[in-house]
Amino acid sequence: MSYGVGTVNVHKKLKLDKRNGSDNWYARLTLENGKRIVKSTKTDDLEEAKERALELYFETQARIKTSFPPKPASSSMSRNTQSRGCKMS
Repeated sequence: MSYGVGTVNVHKKLKLDKRNGSDNWYARLTLENGKRIVKSTKTDDLEEAKERALELYFETQARIKTSFPPKPASSSMSRNTQSRGCKMS
């Protein structure tokens, strides 16, 4: 699906679109977790837009892979109270 006047395939999960009324290219990413993101590359130059879109794609994928789930509240509570000298009964 194209959002505008032109679409360029950069990668199987990364496309560039030019929207009607805008000179800039927009990156359309489909991430490994199934989410889709659309962001402006803030440039009208196709080669620069490709570079920025690839950077955005790989940086976003890296953030997804390196994120850790939040710690359970009980473990952080114990540590906080112990560091203050409180005893838990």
